[in-house]
Amino acid sequence: MEKPVIEYPCTWSYRAIGTDKNVMMAEIPLKLGSIPYSITQGNTSRAGNYCSLNIDAIVQSESERLSITPMLRSIPGVKMVL
Repeated sequence: MEKPVIEYPCTWSYRAIGTDKNVMMAEIPLKLGSIPYSITQGNTSRAGNYCSLNIDAIVQSESERLSITPMLRSIPGVKMVL
């Protein structure tokens, strides 16, 4: 399989799934720093134990795009990043 060609800068979407929306909302700006982004609220589990946030970030390079996932995973309460 060929690696897809991605032209930078581009908007890349991430979904952070975690246990505390307020913590995630407070930590995302700290983690992303000067990277331009927007956040929209995603789904909440039936029991209300988990919620998701959709983050659209404008990334300048492949290395920046790949570095965002571990940044988001390091937020307290984040269980998964897609």
